[in-house]
Amino acid sequence: MKKLICIALAALLVMTCFAGCQKNEKETIVVGYTIYEPMNYFEEGSDKLVGFDTELAESVFGNLGYKVLFQEIDWNQRYTDLNSGAIDCVWNGCTCNTADDDGILRAEKVDFSYNYMENRQVIVVRADSEIKTAADLSGKQGAAESG
Repeated sequence: MKKLICIALAALLVMTCFAGCQKNEKETIVVGYTIYEPMNYFEEGSDKLVGFDTELAESVFGNLGYKVLFQEIDWNQRYTDLNSGAIDCVWNGCTCNTADDDGILRAEKVDFSYNYMENRQVIVVRADSEIKTAADLSGKQGAAESG
């Protein structure tokens, strides 16, 4: 009888250990983003968030065992949202080697991942424009996105 009780208790201990070691729910990570097509946007006629950054974040965090919850943020409040814990990370194009209006380098304020994409600045003109090089812009007017 003692052997039977010992075996039953040992089996119960092993089952309890395995049950405690299993992860029943995925951990959730809150990803801050802004709407900026083609990086993050809603499919036409749908409430499904898609885009390069959205789908890459889902893939990366999914492979790490996380469920991703996307939270749209005000870009000007990204540091506040991060520091307050409202979001766990920002998954958006953000240049790390520049300073904000306060003169402090962004890389001194927050940690950055390794680059996963390289952006380049380009000049866009009409096909029939006489502008063929950057030097041809001398004396011309143009438009640029703020920030």
